[in-house]
Amino acid sequence: MKNCLAVTNISKKYAKGKQFANKELNCEFNEGEITALIGHNGAGKTTLLNQIIGVTDSDKGDISYLQESFTKSPKLARYYTSMMPQMHAPLKGVSVRQAISSIGAIRGIDPAALKDEVDDILEALDITKWENQKGEKLSGGLKRLTSFAMAIVGAPKIILLDEPTNDVDPMRRTRLWLYLRKLASRGHILIIVTHNILEVEKYADKYYMLEQGEVKASGNVKSLENMAGHLVRFTVYSQKIMESFPLDCTISDSLEVSARIETPDLPVLLAWLQDAIIAKTISNYHLSTLGLNDYYEVLSNEK
Repeated sequence: MKNCLAVTNISKKYAKGKQFANKELNCEFNEGEITALIGHNGAGKTTLLNQIIGVTDSDKGDISYLQESFTKSPKLARYYTSMMPQMHAPLKGVSVRQAISSIGAIRGIDPAALKDEVDDILEALDITKWENQKGEKLSGGLKRLTSFAMAIVGAPKIILLDEPTNDVDPMRRTRLWLYLRKLASRGHILIIVTHNILEVEKYADKYYMLEQGEVKASGNVKSLENMAGHLVRFTVYSQKIMESFPLDCTISDSLEVSARIETPDLPVLLAWLQDAIIAKTISNYHLSTLGLNDYYEVLSNEK
């Protein structure tokens, strides 16, 4: 049985806040998996990372790994975890290689092994040619990649990443995710905050969607299409035609219709669409499997 990082009934309310940053939150993050935290700004994603690593105290609940409480021992939390925050790492006056190597040395890596690992990370991210560039001369994307490298060098068991691909070019975004995939294959627990739903669909194993500090939806990314149903979109020439539509839907002012369809309802939907097409009362008909990106949009708009 794989070990997991367990978040149990965690709650946090800031003194000046009217709402909970998170409220009775329950999550499990497994070894060997990439788990994405998604949701709107202010949903509680970054707060959860800070609670895991012990920067932010929780008002109630517990966070545990290997039957040991991170909540009771923030020092233990920081032993098992590393974190890449949203902000750029302070790199003024140090080169890319120096910044990464210094973190590896702090984590106790043998100097010879450290050089090899830093070489491997620089090559994997395709940033070797900037290895001696001082931090203040780096682009935003290179600063993010350096921060990422600092988080994963000599990686502890649990790695927390807050929007790691921001400002990173598409090619190196792919390289970053592939390196995360390699770390997952080695048994690390990887927790990534991101707004890039397409990247989540492509690379993550699980997701938790947070809203106002609570889990609104969660699941296995790869099996989502088997449980999430379908989306149909079309335009009608008159709203009157929708009086006979057999399912719930939304209609815009421009008479664009969208509806989420569960698989058992497909025969009814297709029969209605066939009649409408023959009668020439609709146009621009499109039916698709509901992916995470669409599912995110649907869930975000639900009241």
